[in-house]
Amino acid sequence: MKKTTSLIGFICFFSSIAHAQEKLKIFKFDPLPLVTSALSFGIENFNEDRSRSTVFHLGIRYKKDNDNYGNPVILNNVQQSLYSDWKGLFATVERRFYVPSFKDKGANFLNSEASQSGVYFSPSLRLDVNQNDYARNSYGYIHNPISGQQDYVDTFSSGKTNFIGIMPAMNFGVQFTIFQYAYIDLHIGGGIRVQNTTEKDGVGFPSSYNNYANSITTFVTKEGVQPTGGITFGLKL
Repeated sequence: MKKTTSLIGFICFFSSIAHAQEKLKIFKFDPLPLVTSALSFGIENFNEDRSRSTVFHLGIRYKKDNDNYGNPVILNNVQQSLYSDWKGLFATVERRFYVPSFKDKGANFLNSEASQSGVYFSPSLRLDVNQNDYARNSYGYIHNPISGQQDYVDTFSSGKTNFIGIMPAMNFGVQFTIFQYAYIDLHIGGGIRVQNTTEKDGVGFPSSYNNYANSITTFVTKEGVQPTGGITFGLKL
């Protein structure tokens, strides 16, 4: 009796594992963060009827830029190179609601055997941490004690700026298969980004004008209402 009970237990155990393995999982690559010197990958896990899924993305940012900041400057009789380097991490968690579900369908011009597709809406939450290590010259207003006026001069500054941001968002999208096992995911939406900025190890004069904007300062470290959108490529696991 004990052997029979044990056998039934093992069968149920392995059946549950096999059943769990039938749930759809998609490995995802997000190419758009490459524009901001970042790599981003993710996993989408579906429930049994594929009406819901949870998506988790993780990314790393790394950029060294020593070529576009002009000639070195002399600071306290020491030659100082100019640069603006970035590094950071970011993660996004997203809960998708497929309407009505991510369905199996017939063959089409992208799939010779069978296809899958679905539309969804999804609340998401993104957390990102970035650091800009810089030494640059820029233009700013400096008080002239002799004239009592603000002089517009070329100034030097260096240090590190830490950015910690969080952005809740809402997205709408569509996902479909190509060649049976590959997936294309398109989405668009919007969110509100809140950020804490901290300056460290500052040297030189603060500047009211920064002429060294780049894709990171344009798309990553801005506060307020932000558009979301993109395309990801996936493979079935």
